[in-house]
Amino acid sequence: MSIENSLEFDNIRGQMKRFCAFSLGIKRLEECQPSFHRQIIERDMHYMEEALKAVVHIGAMPFAGITDLTAALEGARIGMSMSAQDLVDEIRLIRGIKGMVSYEKSLTEIPHPYLQDLTGTLTVHEKTERFLSMRINDYGEVVDSASPELARIRAQLRRVDHEINEAAMKFVNSHRDSVVDGIVTYRSGRAVILVKAHEKNAFGGFVYGDSASGATSYVEPASLINVNNKKAELIIQEEEEVKRILMECSEEV
Repeated sequence: MSIENSLEFDNIRGQMKRFCAFSLGIKRLEECQPSFHRQIIERDMHYMEEALKAVVHIGAMPFAGITDLTAALEGARIGMSMSAQDLVDEIRLIRGIKGMVSYEKSLTEIPHPYLQDLTGTLTVHEKTERFLSMRINDYGEVVDSASPELARIRAQLRRVDHEINEAAMKFVNSHRDSVVDGIVTYRSGRAVILVKAHEKNAFGGFVYGDSASGATSYVEPASLINVNNKKAELIIQEEEEVKRILMECSEEV
């Protein structure tokens, strides 16, 4: 029988997994093997003694926000863009590390040189956190103020949406006998109006298909083509600017 088996090491490991805060902790635990070096054993005992005293005194160390971002960070290192969600996780990771460091600094009444050595290896990248937080919100959205260009594009999009609504309502009011419900809907990203199927070719523009019953059709009348085109162009500009900002954030990371 191996020493690992005699110690029921796998059983102990299985029980400890339930207390791991995130995936890298589980990975580290799975790779862990019993040590037979006195200095390592004594060091680890000190870690455990100090950690237990800290937990008893002020509660467990916070691990909120600590996430395995290895793949995203390695991608950023070689010039790939991180996703908005990756960047949100990076913000939370930095804040999580800040919480861990703050926890250690609050242990003023307990001598803890070994835990101090551990947290001393952590770096809080506050500049990066500020940089990202000014551009990405907690929902993984690139905010309007991320760049003057993005703010300009989105302001124009709001104006175009108003123009589309006005043009659609004008069409509805002028063709009440042909329009079915007067609600503006979207097909392939373009504003369309539901009209009676037998009149679908009477308004110029394009037909985007019929309803399930075949009695009505989705039409983009000629009066909506220009404003729909304007919106489509702005959406492309917005997407390009968002990509640029995400790359800028990735370079900062």
